[in-house]
Amino acid sequence: MRRKGWLLCPGAGLLLPGTGLLLKAGLLLLGAGLLPGAGPLLLGAGFLLLGAGPLFLATTPFHLGAQEERWGRIVGSVVDAGTRQPIPGATVAILDTPHHTASDQEGRFELVVPTGTHTLTVEAFGFAPFQRSDVVVRTGQPVQVLARMEARALELQGIVVGRPHFSAPKRAPTSMYEMNTEEIRRAPGGLGDVGRLIQAMPGVVPTSDQRNDLVVRGGSPIENLTLVDHVEVPNISHFGAQGATGGPINMINADLIRDARFWAGAFPAEYGNRLSSVLEVSLRDGNRDQVAAAGSLTVGGATLVTEGPMGKGGSWLFSATRSHLDLVIGAVGFTAVPHYSNYQAKAIYEFGDGHRIWFTGLGGRDRIHLKVREDDLRDPSLLDARSGGWRNVAGFNWQHLLGRRGYGVLGISEVVNTFDQEVYDARLDFSMVFRDASRERETTLRYDLVYQLEGVGEVTAGVSAKRFGTHLRLDQPLGLRNPYSAQIPRTTPLRVHDRWATHLLAAYLQGSRTLGQRLDLTAGLRADRFGESGAVRLSPRLGARYHVSPSLTWSAGVGRFHQQPPLIYVKARPENSGLLPMRADHYVTGLSYQPAPALRITAELFHKAYSAYPVSLEHPEISLANLGDDFSVATQLWRYASRGTGRSSGIELYLQQRLVERVYGQISYTYSRTRHGGLDGSLRRGSFDIPHVLTVLGGFKPGRDWEISSRFTFASGRPLTPLDLSESEEQNRPIFDLTRVNASRSPPYHRLDLQAERRLNFPRWSLLLFAGVQNAYDRPNVFQYVWNPKTRQRVAVSQIAFLPILGLTAEWGGASGIRTP
Repeated sequence: MRRKGWLLCPGAGLLLPGTGLLLKAGLLLLGAGLLPGAGPLLLGAGFLLLGAGPLFLATTPFHLGAQEERWGRIVGSVVDAGTRQPIPGATVAILDTPHHTASDQEGRFELVVPTGTHTLTVEAFGFAPFQRSDVVVRTGQPVQVLARMEARALELQGIVVGRPHFSAPKRAPTSMYEMNTEEIRRAPGGLGDVGRLIQAMPGVVPTSDQRNDLVVRGGSPIENLTLVDHVEVPNISHFGAQGATGGPINMINADLIRDARFWAGAFPAEYGNRLSSVLEVSLRDGNRDQVAAAGSLTVGGATLVTEGPMGKGGSWLFSATRSHLDLVIGAVGFTAVPHYSNYQAKAIYEFGDGHRIWFTGLGGRDRIHLKVREDDLRDPSLLDARSGGWRNVAGFNWQHLLGRRGYGVLGISEVVNTFDQEVYDARLDFSMVFRDASRERETTLRYDLVYQLEGVGEVTAGVSAKRFGTHLRLDQPLGLRNPYSAQIPRTTPLRVHDRWATHLLAAYLQGSRTLGQRLDLTAGLRADRFGESGAVRLSPRLGARYHVSPSLTWSAGVGRFHQQPPLIYVKARPENSGLLPMRADHYVTGLSYQPAPALRITAELFHKAYSAYPVSLEHPEISLANLGDDFSVATQLWRYASRGTGRSSGIELYLQQRLVERVYGQISYTYSRTRHGGLDGSLRRGSFDIPHVLTVLGGFKPGRDWEISSRFTFASGRPLTPLDLSESEEQNRPIFDLTRVNASRSPPYHRLDLQAERRLNFPRWSLLLFAGVQNAYDRPNVFQYVWNPKTRQRVAVSQIAFLPILGLTAEWGGASGIRTP
């Protein structure tokens, strides 16, 4: 059975006629597309046959003749990465061109250059050079660049390391990856979702085409932290389940993202209450010169962005998206069409000497109705489910400079999540079997300080207070036909209507210092008091980075991490109120080799040791560590005890080539093994134990305004707990065989995504057209095996099938069309 999951993709397109013939042509070129040299050209030709024909036809009238030279603007700031002080007099230039300028007394700069893709370089005395590729200049709006410069140039044996395309804070020596807005926006199969791009990073394993959940180094998706402009956001996705951190549709418009940083482990002490990873997203500022706008349209939805100046020292930015899948395909007979809308807002203002305040807001609303189709034997569901909710995030931050040695950031934020889910069973005359009408509120006050102490190095410190206010409304009036038990009667009826509040207090202190010219050391200590259990936990962390040579670096990191179990599990049962914070210890070491400024090769070994993980008291084989990527928690509200253990170990290999001479790409390979134990103490294969994961992502720019890219993913099959077929057939419902938890696997997963785009620049506006194909050779990847009560047999549910995607983005405002600087 092929999944209709594509309906949950915001950029979903419609299958085009004659795709079978085009698919065969694309398959002939698949192998060549992964080869260097001529591979990108052949892949591009195959993709044009496969899906980009309409795109070419649509753009032909605009470029039959050579386009006139047009110009656009690059604007930005140059600051000290450690103190946030502006750097005046820095040389800002476009690589291999005569275009250059210098930053002013406030560190700001502006360059007028020809449209196209450029590499920006920044140099200043006493700082390591900064370089940013993929700076796409268009007429519609200026492109923004923030150049954070490290306060020293590394010199080894008289050799200065040349303009590095890769940088990392001293306090994060291992497992950190940076992404800019173009890398996020254009990633094939990513749909502009930063989470789906991170799924191509080392240590992150794919679990479902449906969702953007991050499974990092064997950790459950509940273990990941996300921050947007210094504001903690529990979940940035639509249709996310309570306690989850992922979902099918990202709420953040990729065109608003300036850059993002992702830590896959051993992250520094300022980040807490998570066990696996940290994603830090920074939104760009609004246009400070004039009011501008942009709009994008796909088959899935429409987005409008507006922005403009706010006085002499600030700007505002607003984006709104609404799906219209209901208008496009709602009348064609599909029974589950998602409705969603979201917004993002940012306002900043700078005043005085080094004061900057900003507001960040984002939110969304969604709903979907999964109807029962009793006459459709291919659909195994007999549950009528209505799901929806809304979420809102608002945060204010004030950054102030502390002389010329540091800065502090004071922030206050509030996050509200509501959940509205009702499930009715057709086998019980459509009686309600589950309802979740809960609201969760999270208020945070935090202060972070970064200061450069003479003779000591960089000191970071901070305190935070978080209040959780929850109104929990859970009803399971008829109990549950438990898929983990062969008991015939419905079990564990549930009714929880409760309001309560709890807190989390934290403080940290961390120091980073360079010894000589080769060794960077970081040591930190974090203390957390978890209000629900009253537990106080200390989390020491240590990192080191040694520059063996100008191109070779060794790094290592160790640390302890704690996290409060999701409150939905803590409060669903009275017995769970004593659950302790979960714990993970990280051990990481690796080498990074940079043979060229834009090329990096890394290898890392990691080990994670888990303890105090919640495990089921009813089913001693099951740990919460194996859950977290579901759309609902209804079948997981058991009694738990903090007695689970586990481990995850592996090696990651990563090659990344930033855009140079029209080509960019990355190859990521991870080998890992994950084991988790339940109440019985037996370590079993974890649900996210996917030993082999290979991702190859790359692109080619055949012309100034054309780009062709592809992404290939291979992964071992996901562990599955087999059904007890005799019991399932006798009772005509799914019943898992708990004597074989995660003992089998689905078939290996592999998929190819293709994308092409064409950018057109006109006076005062620009147009981007794109076409893509997900799962180009229509691989029937198995997601899971389920029981079909209509046919009384086990059936396979496949992931997303062959799926074309089309769309366009238009931008208005900015530089005039044809002029020279």
